[in-house]
Amino acid sequence: MPQEFHAFGQVWLVEEALRRVVDSESRMLLIDDRLRDDARFLTSGELTSGANVAEPILVIPLPPAVFGPNPGHQVMDGWHRIAKALDEGLEEVPAHFLTPADERSCRVADEWDEELLNGLREAHDAWHPTLSSGERPCGGFPE
Repeated sequence: MPQEFHAFGQVWLVEEALRRVVDSESRMLLIDDRLRDDARFLTSGELTSGANVAEPILVIPLPPAVFGPNPGHQVMDGWHRIAKALDEGLEEVPAHFLTPADERSCRVADEWDEELLNGLREAHDAWHPTLSSGERPCGGFPE
């Protein structure tokens, strides 16, 4: 069964994402407070022990048409690697950042549940306050 990433009422195919980044160079992702909290919440110790922190995590851009201007990114695959990196005292991990076109090619459906998205937008805005410049910095994610 193919590995899937479920978030925001959507499904992305992890293997397709891996095919898209196989020849790309990874960049380092700073583990900010939000990622630290999310990794601790989403993982458990017994699953992090075998994680390879040298293997790049997968990060997708959040679609601006759905999440508004400068919506940031979302970790698609690699939460256990982030948690293990934290256990090892590391402050950053290697990451592959998918392009918007690659994100779309890995997403199973075009439709978004508007009721769910309204709640997600509120939560996203609470996590990522908008600056006076109109930007929404998302922790350590590059813009």
